[in-house]
Amino acid sequence: MDCLASEGLRRTFETIAEAAAWLKRHPEVAAGTIVVIGGIVYVVSTGGAGALVLIPLGA
Repeated sequence: MDCLASEGLRRTFETIAEAAAWLKRHPEVAAGTIVVIGGIVYVVSTGGAGALVLIPLGA
């Protein structure tokens, strides 16, 4: 993961479903990831039982 983080891995998706499917296939990159949806910036965190939680940046 260090090599991906140093290069600034960037992915874009047309739909939320595509993004969710990609995250399911790559769970190792989820926590701490910055996500932009509709111009709002979120940080991905994990909740109880492994659930992914989007936290608005600045909250």
